[in-house]
Amino acid sequence: MPKVSDEHRVAMRDRLVDAAVAVITAEGAEAATTRRILQEAGLSAGALYHYFGSKSELLSAVAVRMAEATAVNTPPPCADAETIVEDHIKTLRQVFDPGGELSPSELSHLRDLAHNHDNISDALRDFDKGIVARFGPAVKQAQQLGIYQEAVDADALVELVQLFFEAFTARERSTGFATSREEVLGTFVSLLNGGLLDAASPHARQFEDLTREIVR
Repeated sequence: MPKVSDEHRVAMRDRLVDAAVAVITAEGAEAATTRRILQEAGLSAGALYHYFGSKSELLSAVAVRMAEATAVNTPPPCADAETIVEDHIKTLRQVFDPGGELSPSELSHLRDLAHNHDNISDALRDFDKGIVARFGPAVKQAQQLGIYQEAVDADALVELVQLFFEAFTARERSTGFATSREEVLGTFVSLLNGGLLDAASPHARQFEDLTREIVR
């Protein structure tokens, strides 16, 4: 039997991950059976185990792939308060604007699978920590410059916005809203502004005005 090259192995692993992502995205987590993934990939039974030690290992790779796809580019830290406000608005727009740069999140599907797959749980936990590590410092810098209230837990705020985004996206993609997308998002932004902004900061009004534009 000819030796499989490293390039071929990587390509086949990517093919299986692509297939699993496609199934989960289109049909949901429960549909991601080994048979269905192989069917989507156009491979025969047993092919998965030539490239992954188990289905759990494959789904762990899927978790990493799909989590990375939700990543928002974080602007580098800067000392200018006005630029920080603009950068934070850009990030919120990427997250919540349906026409923005961020693709709809599939993390809710993966979190469903994580109950039964430790590898997925580990991958998502690393992703969550990475989000906090990337965005937390920017919030802390804004606090130091008097834009955000010092009493706010910066890391917890980042995780709260992430949690809201995932729940918001899951509702939007499933049943929709009892009120409307705009009302729910607008209320969240109002609460966020009220609990976050330092009213004494000259940039508070700028931040509030710009965030409201996201839901228009």
